[in-house]
Amino acid sequence: MYDRIAELLAAIGYDTISDSDKILLNFAISKVESEIKNEINWKEIPQGLESVLICRVAGEFLLHKKTFAPSDLSMLDLSGGAVKQIQAGDTNFVFSVDEGGESASGRLSTFINYLLTCGADQFSAFRRIRW
Repeated sequence: MYDRIAELLAAIGYDTISDSDKILLNFAISKVESEIKNEINWKEIPQGLESVLICRVAGEFLLHKKTFAPSDLSMLDLSGGAVKQIQAGDTNFVFSVDEGGESASGRLSTFINYLLTCGADQFSAFRRIRW
């Protein structure tokens, strides 16, 4: 599970995991596993919710980093990746990307919130009744 979470973080752009990051990731794994198990009343995480676990752990990790060590997230590309202006001959196209939109920090917060709430709609398919 740890390796799959590290792969997701690398795909996002966070590819250097330090020793302190490993401690934080292990804590986040334990926390999210407990939350999911409590939500669905299972003793183990079902295979169908492993991707939910991975996303939520990545969200917890990024939230902690954003809160306590924001400089560690400097390698993430939060520019939006869209072209703002295109000129072909005498024709000029200008797109209003990021003008009046979210800042890089706002996009990161939105992404973290998405990761933290990922898969909530899937819990009902796995939920067991508590007696």
